Amino acid sequence: MKFRSSLALLVVAAVAAACYNDSDTNLTELRDNLDITYAIAGRFTIYPPEYYKRRIEIQTANLKKNPNDLNAYDNLAVAYDRIGKHDEAIATIRKERALLDYSRVNPLTEVKDELVPDAPPVNHRYTVEANEGTFLIHRWISNGGNPKNLTDAVEAEKHIAKAIEINPNAHFGREFAQLYCMRAILKGAKDGDWKRNFTENLIAIADQDKVDHKALRKGIAGMMVLGNAWNSPVMLKAIEKLVPDDREVVMFCQLRAREIEHQSEGPNYIDSLFDVQTPGKEVMDFEQDVEFLQEVRSNAVDFQNNRKKYVLTQLASGKHPDLTQGFWSALKDVPEIDKSRYKEGIPREQEMRSHLNGLYLWLTGLATGIAALVTSLVVFIKRRNARNT
Repeated sequence: MKFRSSLALLVVAAVAAACYNDSDTNLTELRDNLDITYAIAGRFTIYPPEYYKRRIEIQTANLKKNPNDLNAYDNLAVAYDRIGKHDEAIATIRKERALLDYSRVNPLTEVKDELVPDAPPVNHRYTVEANEGTFLIHRWISNGGNPKNLTDAVEAEKHIAKAIEINPNAHFGREFAQLYCMRAILKGAKDGDWKRNFTENLIAIADQDKVDHKALRKGIAGMMVLGNAWNSPVMLKAIEKLVPDDREVVMFCQLRAREIEHQSEGPNYIDSLFDVQTPGKEVMDFEQDVEFLQEVRSNAVDFQNNRKKYVLTQLASGKHPDLTQGFWSALKDVPEIDKSRYKEGIPREQEMRSHLNGLYLWLTGLATGIAALVTSLVVFIKRRNARNT
């Protein structure tokens, strides 16, 4: 049973696309830089299972004392889903829904966070819809994504649509991407395998509704950070194909997907990255892209490991953000890479070489023009002298 639960969690982590809504994921958007490069590389907070297991203990006890604590229901439900207990997550969020439907509890609650003191209030009529939709699609995927039983997947799409209706600006307006991903999943599932043509289905549905591809790509990048989709080759391919002219992001997605594919090989996996190539890329440019990926990924791994070590140390001393004020006060993050050397993922030296090549071509053209002018003048003078003699 333990192996089966672990396997199910791995499957969901590899393919799921939905965003959570609890005190951590809501604030991640405000705490961390969620640009597309960091989304692909993984430079954002990922909590270890121990963190969520401790949260389950804390919030279970809290709800016995405070049965109307809406934040506790969200935190408890997401914690269950994070460790693969989807049934418990769904049961918990439905208790919160019942509380909202049959009592006079205020659906708006304030968020208290030491790193984001001005965080906006949470609308729990939105969070119950968004979270239940997320948990249902995760359960369906972890159960094998059965195309003959779409009940969970169909209900998940309805909940996410309702969530967006309640709060269209959720996750800075990115949640629409989750809805389109779910619709693509449903379309593929009805054809027998939701993964096989996921990207093609996603683009077709988006184009039918005239959805901007760059906005959809940005939304999926946000889902990678706020949900379980960071290690998903399916989502990386979607980001790659949505804006195929953005060569650097395309290359980054291909390299990251290849890394996931070969990461079991250990440190030597980087050799396999050179099997990836895109049209129009010079060998030197490609090698620099790989070097860029290595540096950004290395920085992201250091960032994640540093935060994980900090969290585990705090947990070992009996601390948790749900209990401890100042939980993050001693954290010293791994600094970002020097972004002044990069422009939209392109190494500055590569950009400079491009400028130099352009300057060289301009100077070559100028020299050719001057040479032609001088030749014309010489011919003109010779002809004039010939006429005068």
